[in-house]
Amino acid sequence: TKVPGRLQAIHLKNNLHEVISKAPTGNLDGVEADGKGGFIVTDWRAGKVFRISKRGKAKLLMEFPRGSADHAYLVDRKWLILPEMLENKLTAFQLK
Repeated sequence: TKVPGRLQAIHLKNNLHEVISKAPTGNLDGVEADGKGGFIVTDWRAGKVFRISKRGKAKLLMEFPRGSADHAYLVDRKWLILPEMLENKLTAFQLK
């Protein structure tokens, strides 16, 4: 997309939208809870992994080749399982 997107919540009962990330963050693809009230998100197009805090601040955690998406985050172990689809790799990282 030409304009980076923001992480939003959609309340299913009343269909209200709530913007979570305050600033445009990226072409967001994967979303996982981080266990601290925030989220770990990926930007497939740019190959970036962000943590978005519960207050909506995005912090770049890692950069990879394009195609990093559809991740899993194991909160109890603090492991990020990241497929690098165009590289044909699957890697696990421990986040702090």
